[in-house]
Amino acid sequence: MKINYFLPLILLVISSLLGCEATSSSQGTHTNGANPTELSQNSVELPAGTQLVVGFYNVENLFDTKDNPKTADEDFLPEGRYNWTEEKLEIKLANLAKVIGQLGDNGPDFLGLAELENRSVAERLASHELIRNKGYELVHDESPDERGIDVAFLYDPEKMNYEGYEALEVVKKGDQNFKTREILMVKGNINGQQMYFFVNHWPSRREGKEESEPNRVAAANRVKSKIEEILKEDSEAGFVVMGDFNDDPFDKSITRVLGAVGSKEKLNEDQLYNPMSPIFDPENYGSLTYRGRWNLFDQIIISEDLLDGEHSLSYLPNSAKVFNSEMIRVPNRNTKFVPRRAIFKGKFQDNGFSDHFPVYLTLYVN
Repeated sequence: MKINYFLPLILLVISSLLGCEATSSSQGTHTNGANPTELSQNSVELPAGTQLVVGFYNVENLFDTKDNPKTADEDFLPEGRYNWTEEKLEIKLANLAKVIGQLGDNGPDFLGLAELENRSVAERLASHELIRNKGYELVHDESPDERGIDVAFLYDPEKMNYEGYEALEVVKKGDQNFKTREILMVKGNINGQQMYFFVNHWPSRREGKEESEPNRVAAANRVKSKIEEILKEDSEAGFVVMGDFNDDPFDKSITRVLGAVGSKEKLNEDQLYNPMSPIFDPENYGSLTYRGRWNLFDQIIISEDLLDGEHSLSYLPNSAKVFNSEMIRVPNRNTKFVPRRAIFKGKFQDNGFSDHFPVYLTLYVN
């Protein structure tokens, strides 16, 4: 059979010019368009003691200024409710990049993102001049969310061999019309340690906490079942489950369904450890506020094998934190301070960021 070797190259160039992205259920695409199987050939070996910062940030309504007829993005258009212009978008991108660059002092090596409209705005954020030195690669998949908001994953290619991704659909039993954001699972290898990063943005509490809980339970079940599936094939795999879960560390979806434990003493083999659980204080410390109290919806959860010291990577004790510097907060009578939002009471704030604080933790190479 005669093969035209130039056709794939031509198609790739045309796709890049048009701003399109290739799609795949398991391999994913990079900002540089490279094949993940080719990327994984270049082994990354990090010296012992190397610290790796893992972060997550819900960037709240990071929309472009173009209308997508398939989603409800009307508020974020130049003629929309918020008069969303390129100038405002550029300001918000710069503000977010400034925060990202300060996570873990020098910016995270791995970063999950939530509430961005599409790949275009994700690329603009990842390549912003304030964090361009990190050389981030982007993993993204269009989600079926009605508002059109997605999750994404950024990583430093000098710190991990990327091996592909999978977009996990969340299904709710007995409800064929149920639709929510997909869970992005990114696969990679760090110093021989097979790692899986899950980026989540679980269904909101808009209908009420109890009424909407089954939706988040469905998302938790999807992550849990995927982890169990992977462990049957590779018992040594490591996991980082991050995201805006719209539940706190002590809620059912996190503890009983996902099985994330906040105490190392109660941790069993192959369970998940939630280092955010010990630091959460509804009266004083969290990642967002609601009615005068703190929530910690934004969490980074890790697998038990990242604690035992017998694998390539380990969790740095007590490194899990909420990033809440003065730059990204405003005083509040009930909670001392709250996140400084980009849009507040319908008006754009040029010194605003998001209604969530980012979170981060540190892993290190054994």
